[in-house]
Amino acid sequence: MAAIQTTTAGRAPRIPLRMRVQRNLFRWFYYAFVGAIFVFLIAPIAIVIHQSFNGVGYLSFPIQNPGLRWYRDIFGNDVWMRAIRTGLSLALIAAVISTLLGTMAAWALSRVTFRGKSLVLALMFSPIVAPTIILALAFYLFFADLQLIGNKYAIAAAYGVLGIPYSLVTVTAALTQFDPTQEHAAATLGAGPLRVLWHITLPQIATSIFAGFFFAFILAFDEVIIITFLGGGETITLARQMWNSVRYDLTPVLAVAGTLLIAFSMGIFLLVDIISTMRDRRRSG
Repeated sequence: MAAIQTTTAGRAPRIPLRMRVQRNLFRWFYYAFVGAIFVFLIAPIAIVIHQSFNGVGYLSFPIQNPGLRWYRDIFGNDVWMRAIRTGLSLALIAAVISTLLGTMAAWALSRVTFRGKSLVLALMFSPIVAPTIILALAFYLFFADLQLIGNKYAIAAAYGVLGIPYSLVTVTAALTQFDPTQEHAAATLGAGPLRVLWHITLPQIATSIFAGFFFAFILAFDEVIIITFLGGGETITLARQMWNSVRYDLTPVLAVAGTLLIAFSMGIFLLVDIISTMRDRRRSG
């Protein structure tokens, strides 16, 4: 008798059938809802990639005569290749500017406390909050007075300002987990400030610095509003060339450019993830 009571007492309580049905229905509804959102987000990307293999001179669904005609066309077209090279060079300069300024600002703001610090942070994050077209107009008025419309370095500087918040966020997040006593220990052992920064601080926040660099790079490479205002008639990036193609020459080559841009962005994010994973494994090992 005692054994039967013990077995009954140790058994998990039976869930009523009605409650089990409700739980299963909720679970399947949740899965269907998440799947619908996923399809809603992925479908436009899939359609762009699908159209890039179209074999005719216009966009059609479904595609006709699938092939790589427009991939060969874009890589053999001087206009598109020049736009790609210009976009890459501007994005690289802008990412360097954003990373340097954002990293220095994060390092300084994480170590000092002063009245008005929240205001300084708000101003540094303002490029994210403010509409891009407002920033583009402000940059245009500023550089127009200096007669720098169309100047590549002026455009890269504008892109660099846009990318500062991304570097600031990633590096600040890394510095909040950094133990400053390591710097104090190195300093007491005779290391100078630059040596402490190079051998102690930077190696531990390098992944976050690279992440901010890549975010700023993608932002500059993909941006179209500022280049429209500041590019003049000669400086044309890939994003601007795509916009011109939408307005004047809507062919599947636009889908090819979009596919390349998607693949490039995904590759960058994958690279950041691989670097971060390898660094975490190295730390844990």
